[in-house]
Amino acid sequence: MDYVCGSHADTVFKCDRTRGAGLLYNAGPYATNHVCELYGGNRYIIEGETGPDAFACIAQVGTFGDDPPLADTLVAAVSDELNGPGGCNEGFLRDDALLVFVFIMDNEDDESASASPSRSAPASRA
Repeated sequence: MDYVCGSHADTVFKCDRTRGAGLLYNAGPYATNHVCELYGGNRYIIEGETGPDAFACIAQVGTFGDDPPLADTLVAAVSDELNGPGGCNEGFLRDDALLVFVFIMDNEDDESASASPSRSAPASRA
């Protein structure tokens, strides 16, 4: 493991520390440990991205830390605050896009989840 705790602190972006925002810099043991440059300068993958490298980069999250509260994180990811002008996920919610969440965890069967997506989803947008 070529990772020294705290050695990349100056590279982590504000949005990388914001719950629900897409991550461009996964840092820690077995993480990418470099900035993932996504097509269009976004924090999420869009049409035009070439090859599997983009997903591989943002999906290599490492093996350090507790699992985040998933329901709160999903609700934040689609919130007006993060998706509005100047938000970390600006442009993420689009009428022409299929919304897919991928959960990547370093643990085995998690039987402690108490929330379901249907109970956690925010009210539909009008």
